[in-house]
Amino acid sequence: MGLNENGKRIADQYDEIENEADIRSALKLPASGELRGVLAANGYEAFCVCKTTRRKYRKNDFIIDLDAVDYSDFSYSLGEIELLVNEKFEIGGAIAKILEFAKAYNLTIAPVRGKGVEYLKRKKPEHYRALIAAGVVEETP
Repeated sequence: MGLNENGKRIADQYDEIENEADIRSALKLPASGELRGVLAANGYEAFCVCKTTRRKYRKNDFIIDLDAVDYSDFSYSLGEIELLVNEKFEIGGAIAKILEFAKAYNLTIAPVRGKGVEYLKRKKPEHYRALIAAGVVEETP
């Protein structure tokens, strides 16, 4: 997580796993079988269902994702500016570049809740509070 000079969260860092083989490997699941069934057989279950419509843009090395999420009984929108790095030591520089990019385009940088965390906050507040108490999630306005 990137912090500003006041110690406030300004950026998150993720190792995104995007293909099924890597997901299976990360979760130590068998390489064969229909993924949904394999997940269920290993004790994983869905805690929410949502449909995300993503608009993806690129400007130089920056990737801008604009997501509209439909949870059937409420919706949520968020935007992200991403700059991919190959090595962990590049993260600080990437955060600085993202902040410069946002400033150049008069974009507001503010913490937002991810899609899953937003669902928990609205629909399962006890779970959300437990994640905050455990330090897994940071409270955002």
